[in-house]
Amino acid sequence: MAKNNFFTDNFSTVGGLSFLAYGSSSYFQTVSDQIKQNSLTKQLDYQLPSNLLLDYLETKTFLKNIFLLAINSEYITQSEFTDFIDIYTNGVETFNDKFTDIFISNTNSFSDYSTTYSKLVEESIGKTINFFEEETDLQVDIDSLSQKIHNNFLESEYLGKDIVKVIYLISQNPHTKISKAPPNAIVSLESVSQQDKDYRGAERYCSYLTKQQYYDNVGYVVKNGSIKNSVSEGYIGYPSYVLNGESLYNSDTSQNVNFEDLDLSQSAIFNSKVVLSEDEQQVYNINLASLPLNN
Repeated sequence: MAKNNFFTDNFSTVGGLSFLAYGSSSYFQTVSDQIKQNSLTKQLDYQLPSNLLLDYLETKTFLKNIFLLAINSEYITQSEFTDFIDIYTNGVETFNDKFTDIFISNTNSFSDYSTTYSKLVEESIGKTINFFEEETDLQVDIDSLSQKIHNNFLESEYLGKDIVKVIYLISQNPHTKISKAPPNAIVSLESVSQQDKDYRGAERYCSYLTKQQYYDNVGYVVKNGSIKNSVSEGYIGYPSYVLNGESLYNSDTSQNVNFEDLDLSQSAIFNSKVVLSEDEQQVYNINLASLPLNN
């Protein structure tokens, strides 16, 4: 099948490419699928960035030790930070534990392709400070602590010296991007949109919701009186035609599936011999009315 090439810049979005390629931003999902299929880091993209980072470093302890050295140094030399630790936390180790968890979690939150290692560190420090006391009058020097962390990475073994490159690599994962297209790149798209299946091969009819179903608070597709198709296809839980749908995906609002009610035959993909955990039995149901939109 013929393909069309589109050159992107830092302002290019998936919806914008969809409009140019197919005449409507409603085809953004098929553009997103093609970006994922042609990703330069495709072999790494199926792991969470945090998992890749920890696989590279071999242990979370390595990170915690790097951070703790910097935090201890800042605690000793910077009075504002010393006061913050003494007043709002239970000590440098408590602050370090929370900072490490936030840093690791933030690696999974790359919303565009311009996030850098330095920005990741600084944002993680800021979030940690806000976790302990959001309205403090103390002016903690984030740049100073960030620089100490960076120096510790440089002075550590080879694992730490390459941390900037590793962060850059995992930040290219298109699965963590909602609407951004790879900047300054040539994106090659099929001349005809393929909307029947997504990049995993899951049927959109069963795995996604239409716009009408979404706003009618429908949780999943019922076909022939059963939700078997939705479950077996790997239900996603956000609509295929609403641009903000993917960003609203939220596993906290879910329904557990009773597999006894799935109307399955003996040859079905699920049967009584299959043992699934509670998490594996979740079918996600997004309800716009229940979302905390003020947060």
